[in-house]
Amino acid sequence: VSLNARPRILRQLASYRLIYLYDQKQNFEGAANEARLFIRNHSYSFLLEDVYISLARFYELLGQYDMAEATYLRILELFPDTRFAQEYLQKLGIQEDVD
Repeated sequence: VSLNARPRILRQLASYRLIYLYDQKQNFEGAANEARLFIRNHSYSFLLEDVYISLARFYELLGQYDMAEATYLRILELFPDTRFAQEYLQKLGIQEDVD
């Protein structure tokens, strides 16, 4: 790992931890805000899929179902092999099972 990569990874982990802390405090609006910041600032992170899935869940918990659906659709675009988004969309009748 190069010296330049270390601070970037630490920033990603710190940002990810903030999302987790907001979630644990059941501050889903704060968690969603941090998740959106993470996505904007760390678009190539190894944690990106997890953050998108968390963001969709936060939208569900906040009753923002249109945003949750749009986020799950984005997950399918970026990570077509993920099961989380496919299962949710299948429940909504939006996506056929791809197995």
